Amino acid sequence: MGIQPSTDLLLEGVPVAAERRSFRILKTHAPIFSGTVLLIFVLAGIFGPLVAPHDPVRIDLQHNLQPPLLFGGNWTYPLGTDSLGRDVLSRMLGGARVSFLVAFTVVFISGSIGLLVAVVSGYVGGVVDAVLMRLTDATLAFPLILLAIVLASIFGASTKNVIIILAAGGWASYARVIRSEVLSLKNHEFVSMSIVMGGGRVWIIGRHIIPNVLSSLVVLATLQVGAAILSEGSLSFLGIGVPPPNPSWGGMLANGSDYLTVAWWLAVFPGVALSLTVLASNLMGDWLRSHSDPTGMR
Repeated sequence: MGIQPSTDLLLEGVPVAAERRSFRILKTHAPIFSGTVLLIFVLAGIFGPLVAPHDPVRIDLQHNLQPPLLFGGNWTYPLGTDSLGRDVLSRMLGGARVSFLVAFTVVFISGSIGLLVAVVSGYVGGVVDAVLMRLTDATLAFPLILLAIVLASIFGASTKNVIIILAAGGWASYARVIRSEVLSLKNHEFVSMSIVMGGGRVWIIGRHIIPNVLSSLVVLATLQVGAAILSEGSLSFLGIGVPPPNPSWGGMLANGSDYLTVAWWLAVFPGVALSLTVLASNLMGDWLRSHSDPTGMR
């Protein structure tokens, strides 16, 4: 007599299969969605201020708190105006430039510092490794946003200070992750063969170590773009980030929070832009991480 398959096991396979199909669909469409969103906002940041319908800092009290076009407004101010009569669309475009300028600069600086620390710490080892990793642990133990608030309060609010502060606190995450890969790579046979053939440390690091950790660096950088934009928005919301009247999404959220009941668009539009950008950055980073991991799910 043959063994009949259990009905429970058959039924248990249905949700598992459905879950796997949903996961594959999400993984397939995640880079399309995130890439499209990021491309739109990057293009808005690059070309938006050049085609903005109004000066984002010009005050026009005669047209303050104009509603968006679809809610009783007009084509002159498609997304409405704020309490000082400044065009919300123009300020959104200007805020996109500020957000991505800060994010890309912070990621480049912090990624470069983190890569340098990780390579030196992991490959040289010994006392150098111990000192650099204790410094890295101390930086990671202190919350980045709290560190940024303290430093911004001391040095003042400016775009340059925001970049320096976020880069000074963001390099540690790169160093910790990439160091582990360096420790693994330096024990590979191709590194040992290079040492036997007389290769120096600098040559081995440039020829073998750095090229093999670039994929991880790109994944981390993609994830950190959203984190940098969110941190800049948080500092600007608190009034210690990009100083007014320069447009920033965080500053627009802070100004709009006082008018939620009478002018919801002041906070909703920059809030949606900020949320979509961070979500798209995280989705793209997750997709890159799973795509570059040969042992992960495909």
